[in-house]
Amino acid sequence: MMSYTYLNSCNLTGPLNKAPLIVVKAFGNNLHTKDGRKILDACCGVGVSCIGYGNTEVINGISNQAKLATYATTSHFYNEVSSKLTRMFIKSTNYKMSRVYLAGSGSEGTKAALKAARQFFYEQDEKTPRVNFIARRGSYHGNTIGALSLSDHLIRRAPYIPLLMKNVHHISSCNPYRQRLEGESDPAFVARKVDELEKKFQELGPEILIAFIAEPVVGAALGCVPYVSGYLEAMRDVCHSRGALFILDEVMCGIGRTGFMYAWQAEGVAPDIQITGKGLGGGYQPIAATLVSEKIVKGISEGSGEIPHGHTYESMPITSIAGSWSSKFL
Repeated sequence: MMSYTYLNSCNLTGPLNKAPLIVVKAFGNNLHTKDGRKILDACCGVGVSCIGYGNTEVINGISNQAKLATYATTSHFYNEVSSKLTRMFIKSTNYKMSRVYLAGSGSEGTKAALKAARQFFYEQDEKTPRVNFIARRGSYHGNTIGALSLSDHLIRRAPYIPLLMKNVHHISSCNPYRQRLEGESDPAFVARKVDELEKKFQELGPEILIAFIAEPVVGAALGCVPYVSGYLEAMRDVCHSRGALFILDEVMCGIGRTGFMYAWQAEGVAPDIQITGKGLGGGYQPIAATLVSEKIVKGISEGSGEIPHGHTYESMPITSIAGSWSSKFL
């Protein structure tokens, strides 16, 4: 029988059979542990702490907001801080996106994206056969059952495969280093990817597909692998030609990490739905966002006009202030 008596905490996540390092303080790029170590955090944790630790402007912003209001349930209220952040988001997309849902994690953002995409078609026809999603191998979209169903992170999926959604199908990643044929040009490589997506649509039946989802730059499941020039536009065009939606997951690669606020802006290929997170809060508060285009807003508005979705801690002023302050430094 395994013993846990030597652990320093009762945390369920992480290794259960060895004691964790205890961080007692952090500043700049360094973590300081209880046993006296100073560790350079070159990875920003899990791609989160992109503006470093101990930023006094962000801390003061959060502290000042805490004196005013930390929480206001969106069932009855909204708050100016979250409204300011969502307006910043829309402006930062050059108004390619129209509305924003503020969540507490990238996984929650993915869940909201799935539901918004499905509801877009449901509002047009409550008996719509569109129930399927296409994602990519070597992808990671989060740890909830729905998000993990989209993902192809084998270790994280393995214990839960019987629980995962059966309406998610996978095609290959966009990994030219591993997949490019000898002498193959970018356009020829992209053409092969387009053909694969087209064949998957035909195999499943284009009329039953909701969306294709991809990370413009893959992180957790494949390493840092960016898309090939022309890939995003080509894959979006396939989706739209078949009446499906195009979703981009920028939880890891968004918020300035590629030199643009969002990776898709390098080639101006705006998605129908976008997810972002991690660097948004900079590690100061848990926050993520799902952005939807006017096309999605209009489709739902012309139906019920409401998405029956929500989380207890969505759009909190205390988390939104962290997002507002963190974004200032990017």
